[in-house]
Amino acid sequence: MEINASVYANYDLYALSRGTEQIVFGEREADHRTRSVVLLERALSLVDVPSKGTMLDFGCGRGATLRAFSSLCPDWMLVGFEQNERFRDRVLSIPGVVGHLSGEPDRIPGFFDFISMVHVLEHLPDPRGVLQRLHTLLNPGGHLLIQVPNILENPFDLVVVDHYSHFSPRVLSDLANAIGFEVMCLATDWIQKEVTLLLRSGGSLLSESKKKTAGSRDAEGLPQLGCWLDKVIDTAAFCASGHELGIFGTAIAGTWLGSILDERVTFFVDEDSQRVGRHHLAKPVIHPSRLSTQQRVFLAFPYPMALRIYRRVSAAFPAKFYLPPEPKKCETRV
Repeated sequence: MEINASVYANYDLYALSRGTEQIVFGEREADHRTRSVVLLERALSLVDVPSKGTMLDFGCGRGATLRAFSSLCPDWMLVGFEQNERFRDRVLSIPGVVGHLSGEPDRIPGFFDFISMVHVLEHLPDPRGVLQRLHTLLNPGGHLLIQVPNILENPFDLVVVDHYSHFSPRVLSDLANAIGFEVMCLATDWIQKEVTLLLRSGGSLLSESKKKTAGSRDAEGLPQLGCWLDKVIDTAAFCASGHELGIFGTAIAGTWLGSILDERVTFFVDEDSQRVGRHHLAKPVIHPSRLSTQQRVFLAFPYPMALRIYRRVSAAFPAKFYLPPEPKKCETRV
């Protein structure tokens, strides 16, 4: 279960937003909340949460999930686990946090009533081994909350270099069942493009035959996802021909596409106030309200999400916005 620590020795999560966690945008600005708050509010509403308990955040980073949990369950004892101690002091300053552990998962002591791992599992070379270890750390009736990118809704996950695994809802739930967890909730609509799994210790083991076939049909669609990514590049490059082009979004998809198009992209667009006014890939990040009628903006998101954003921003801002291609079956390039 050794984790490739060298990759993450200087890993700077949310660097562009100065360490502030990703925002989940609602219809109104008042509805904008951090991802951890949205996730934990939904998860904790489904379980009987005692007034006191012990919680472990596996892969705690800067402590965003611990901070959100602390605000929702102020009398719980919280522990963070990370590969290194870069943010140890920051994490220990969060109310309710009583420990920060680092190193290998096998060395985590004690037992917990609730464990979270938010966008961690896809980074691990041995996800099954880590989940088996976390299963042993849960008290009877304890819960494990997992969130990972949904490969079926977000093909851009294929371009992330440090993602060892890609999960569909079925693959993730089958893996949890095979280890012995009981699936309480499997959701794809809590946060766009993500799979969320709420598990309880216990449950029946998946048979060997089902282990071998779990998620196999989902894998059949991966070549089409790669083909779609090729078409995204072609479409964005066409939009940039003879025009000033911006990329809407500064996360994975926007960064990947901006890197490929390079000088053909002159700016980025983002609605996150923590990112606006900074530079990404040496290009300015502006708010959509600063756009002009002469500018073109490509929406670097999976098509369904891009369409929802397009309908909102095209009616509110003067620039010309462009959608990625619709996800249709296509043959892979030879």
